[in-house]
Amino acid sequence: MNTITAIELHIAGRLVVARRLRDLSQDSLAQKLGVTKEQIDDYERGHDILPAARLYDLARALHLNVAFFYEGLGGAASFPVSVPGERTLH
Repeated sequence: MNTITAIELHIAGRLVVARRLRDLSQDSLAQKLGVTKEQIDDYERGHDILPAARLYDLARALHLNVAFFYEGLGGAASFPVSVPGERTLH
């Protein structure tokens, strides 16, 4: 059994925030990624650890920089690096 860390729970929470701010359902996001709604739910609830490649895919699907998911962690900062087509959340 995998132990979920505080950082992974933070990323899970940021995924919920990003998905809601983009006005996407879990079903819609799952379709964009080619996974099930249940998988998105598991990621958001911290039941499954998000692999780096999946986090990258999520960032692209949500038009965000991967750094978004780390914002708010102690010592985490915003980075001026962007993904083509990236939009900011306001």
